[in-house]
Amino acid sequence: MAGSPLTVTGGSDHAAISLQFDAADRARLGGEALASMIDGQYSATQASVYGAGGPGSGYVIVPSGAAGTVDVSGASAAVIQDTAPLTVTGGGAASQSVLASDGGLSFSAATGSTTVVAGGGDNSVSFAGGTGTNVVTLSTGDDTVVGGDGATTIDAGSGSNLVRTGAGTSSVIVEGRDRVELGSGTASVGVIGAGSATVVGGSSGVGGSSGSLTFQGGADASTVDGGGTAGDRIEGRDGGGSFTGGSGGANTVLCRTRHHAEHSTQGCTPYPQGCAHGDRTAGV
Repeated sequence: MAGSPLTVTGGSDHAAISLQFDAADRARLGGEALASMIDGQYSATQASVYGAGGPGSGYVIVPSGAAGTVDVSGASAAVIQDTAPLTVTGGGAASQSVLASDGGLSFSAATGSTTVVAGGGDNSVSFAGGTGTNVVTLSTGDDTVVGGDGATTIDAGSGSNLVRTGAGTSSVIVEGRDRVELGSGTASVGVIGAGSATVVGGSSGVGGSSGSLTFQGGADASTVDGGGTAGDRIEGRDGGGSFTGGSGGANTVLCRTRHHAEHSTQGCTPYPQGCAHGDRTAGV
């Protein structure tokens, strides 16, 4: 998809910054809203240009052509202009906002609370080990996202993505063809639009074990193997698919909007109309 410039302030002493974003995703990703927030907070503030005095603790601009691993940890906001792949270390702030172009970002933050929005490319974003509140929203590339041990919200976009949740509370939005590997925390996975999910837990999850799962399918088929603790709730919705609840039992599996089957420790007891269109339910 063609890039479309998204303009954000350069602070009080620099020209405005132009970032390349996938054209249809500027508003949907929240890029426009984040740019507006940065404009409101930092347009009258002197920005720090990475490579010319260090990142500082305020507003940091990372210009095109930055090399090596860029460190913006401690900054409250960072705008990354590169249209080529770039490795960035962030976090370390009570609230950090990172707005990146479509070059492909390899980003990690193990401390603080961070919001990351990237306009395209193949991205890798990791909050592994972090206990803050983190949000990541990505676009059309094939992305990898690793959640933290705090509260993590993940939308990896419309590509073929790998998502690994952590030990905290994770909320995952699936728009593409995503594989979601569950960690030991609780996870909520919801499929929207043309998305489809393969969700794995238990011995196939992160670290060989997983917590409880709430899953809501979409218009296309998904595959769910909760495999972890008891009490999973899985709603196949109209896309249907193959669904297995947690190995601890007491799971609820609703095959479709109007064709339901319930799971408990006593087994699967279908309603009179049963499960439709070849859906499989298991995991009592």
